[in-house]
Amino acid sequence: MVLFGAFWVGMVAVGAIGFTKGDPRILVFGTDYRGDVCGMANDGGNGTAGMDMTGYPAMYWPNPAQIFDASKVKKLQNPFQGTKTLCVKDCPTVEKTASLKWVCNYPDGYGPGPGGADGHLTGAGCGDAGCVKWGLPEWHLNGMDYFALLDAEQQADSLRLKGPCYPLLADTVNTYGVCQIAAQVDHQSEPYKQWIGMGGREVVPQGSSVEEVAEQIAANLDTPVKIFMRYVNDVQKSWYLVMLCGLVLPMLLSAVWMVMLRYLAGVVVWVSVIVVNLAFIALTVILWMKAGYIGEEHFNALANFAGQDYEVDLPAYTDPSEGSKDNMTGLAIAGTVGTVVVFLVTLVSMRAVRTAINVLKVGVQSMAAAPMSVLFPLGLPFLSMYVLIVYWLLAAVYIFSAGTVAQYDCEVDTDFVGLGGNPACAADERCQCDFGIHFDKGLGAMLGYHFFGLLWTSQFIVAVTLTTLAGAFAPFYWTRGVAGEVRAPVSTSLKRTLRYSLGSLAFGSFIVAVIQFVRAVVKYMEHKMKALKEKNVIVSYVMYCVNCFLWCLQKIVSFINRHAYVVIAIEGLSYCQAAGKGISIMGGNLMRVAAVNVIGDSFLFLGKVAVAALCTLISVEVFGMSDLELSSPFMPTLLVFLLSLFVASLFFSVAEMAIDTVLMSYCIDCNNNGGQARSAPPLLQSTLQHHHVTGEQPATPAEARAEPPAGTQT
Repeated sequence: MVLFGAFWVGMVAVGAIGFTKGDPRILVFGTDYRGDVCGMANDGGNGTAGMDMTGYPAMYWPNPAQIFDASKVKKLQNPFQGTKTLCVKDCPTVEKTASLKWVCNYPDGYGPGPGGADGHLTGAGCGDAGCVKWGLPEWHLNGMDYFALLDAEQQADSLRLKGPCYPLLADTVNTYGVCQIAAQVDHQSEPYKQWIGMGGREVVPQGSSVEEVAEQIAANLDTPVKIFMRYVNDVQKSWYLVMLCGLVLPMLLSAVWMVMLRYLAGVVVWVSVIVVNLAFIALTVILWMKAGYIGEEHFNALANFAGQDYEVDLPAYTDPSEGSKDNMTGLAIAGTVGTVVVFLVTLVSMRAVRTAINVLKVGVQSMAAAPMSVLFPLGLPFLSMYVLIVYWLLAAVYIFSAGTVAQYDCEVDTDFVGLGGNPACAADERCQCDFGIHFDKGLGAMLGYHFFGLLWTSQFIVAVTLTTLAGAFAPFYWTRGVAGEVRAPVSTSLKRTLRYSLGSLAFGSFIVAVIQFVRAVVKYMEHKMKALKEKNVIVSYVMYCVNCFLWCLQKIVSFINRHAYVVIAIEGLSYCQAAGKGISIMGGNLMRVAAVNVIGDSFLFLGKVAVAALCTLISVEVFGMSDLELSSPFMPTLLVFLLSLFVASLFFSVAEMAIDTVLMSYCIDCNNNGGQARSAPPLLQSTLQHHHVTGEQPATPAEARAEPPAGTQT
C-alpha cells in the first residue's frame, strides 16, 4: 500500500506539470500560418509570431486552390494540416458588389512602401499624408481586404493564388471554430466570373463536376474532430434526457429485475432460456431466407398444412437479392450450428439450470440481508471512479497539450499554386506546413505513467468494492441464512477492508493493471506495424497470438483475483495466501459449482444487456419526440446505452458477487468439514447436495448445530 501511495504522489506531480505547462485550447483551436493559436494570447515561443489572437477565434482557409487540392501537401494524415490558415473574428461572406472581395494575409508589411517592424501595412509614401498603417483591428474593419494597396507584382502573385491576397469565391459559416464553405464554387457563380475576368487562375479542377468538388470539400472539412465536436454539442443540448434515460431509468429497471429474481427467479430464468433459444432459431431462419433457401412458398405451404388459408408476405429485408448468397449461406450454416449447440447445451444443463435458480435465490436473499449492498456501488465506488476519470481526463489533456508547438516537417510539391506571397516564409515556403504538438521522450513517459495510474487505480477501486461486498454477504451464509446477525454489514465490511486489506488489494490490482498495460503497448506496436502486418503474414499471425495470449492471461488473473478477494473478506488472509487457497478450493470443487456459476453469470449478463437495450430503445423514442435540434441522435443514444449498461452492470455485479461469495463460502465450508457443508442456508444445502451436484447427502439440522464450522469468521 505504501508503493501505491508513492505512485500516486508521482501521479499528482505528473498532473501538476501538465496543468502548469499545458493548454488544451491548442488542441481545440487551430493555428494560423505563423503558428499562433486562434482565440488566445500567444507568447511567441517555439518560433511562432506571438500575436494576441484573443478576439479572432475562427480558423479560415483563404486559398481556394489549397482547399480543392489539399492532397498536394504530402506526408500528412490530414491534408488540410498543410493548408494556409488565418484567424478571423467572423467568417467572411460574399458581397454582391461590382468588384471581387479579397481575404488577405495579416498586415505584415505588404505594399509599395517599406515594411515596418511593428507588423503594419505600409502604403505608398509612408510618412506622408498618403501613408496607411494597419494593425489587426484595421485589417478586420476593412474586411481583411487590402488588395488595392498592393504593388503590381503582389497583385499579380495574388491572381496566381500565391498571395498575399486570395479571392473570396463562396460564403463561409462558422462551424465549431472553423469557417466551412456554405455554398458551391462553380463557373457560373458571380464571384468566380469576376475572378476569371481579372485574369485569375482556374480554381475548380478541370474534368471534375461541381458535385464531385463539393463532395471532396465536405469530405475534407468533415474531420473526425469536428464531427466529435458536433456530437458534444448534441450531448450538451440533450444532457437532461441522457441523464433520465441513462441513469434514472436503468436504476428502476435493474431494481425491478432484482425483485423479480427474488420472488420469480424460476419464471425469469426459464423465460430467458426459452427466449435465447427462440432468438437463435429466428436468426437462423432469417439467414437461410437471405441465402435464398427459404421463401414465401415454404411459409405458405406450412400455413396450408396447419389449415390456415392465407398467403405470407415476407418483409423486404429477407430478400436474398439484397446480399451475397454465398456469404449468407455460410452465415446460415454457422447460425444453424450455433442454434443446435445452444439447444443441446440447454438440454444437458436442465438440472444445472434448476440448481442455478435456487442458487440465485440464495444470492438475492443474501443481498436482502444487506440491503445497502444494492446501492453501495453507486456510492463510494462510483464517486471514486468518477473523480478518477474526471481528474485523469483533465490531466491527460493538459499533459498532451504540454508538448512543443512546432511546424510539421512536410514536403510541398513545387508546382503547387499555393506557394509564395508571405515575407515571413523562407525560400522553400515551408510555412505551408501546419503547426502542431510535438512530443519528446519525457512527455511520452509522463503519458505512459499517467495511463498506468488509471489502470491501477481503477482496478484498485474494483478490488475494494468486490471485497466489501463479499464481506457483507458472507455472514448470511455462515449464520445458515439468518438475516440480521451482523448490524450494518456493508459499512462493517468496508471498515474491515480499509483497515486490514488495502495492501493485498493494491497488489492484486497491480497484477491486472500490468497485464492491461502490456496489452495496450502491444496494441500500440501493432498499430505502428500496420504496414508490415499487411505485407508479412507471419508478423500478423504472431501479433494475433500475442494478443490472444494476453487476453486469456488477463481473464485468468481476473478470475483468480475475484475469488481471492472473497477469501480475503472471509478469512482475512494476504493476497498470495488467499489466491492460493482460492485456486485450491475452486479446483477441488470445480464439478460442484462450475456449471451453476456459469449459468448464473450468463443469466445476469443477459439481464444487463436487456436493461441497457430497453433503455436505449426508450431513449430513441424520447429523442424523436423531443423538440431538440440535434445534428444526429447517435451520440446521445450511444451515451445512453453506455451509461445504462454501466449502471446495470453495477447493480448486477452485486448479484454476481453475492453468488460468488455464497458458492465460495460453500466450498470453504465443505473443505473445512470433510466434504460436508455445515453452515449453508437450508435452500442452498438441499440444492447442492440433494440434487446430486456434490454426490453427498445433506447434513441434518441437528448435525449442523452440533458441528459449527471451524476456521471461519462471521
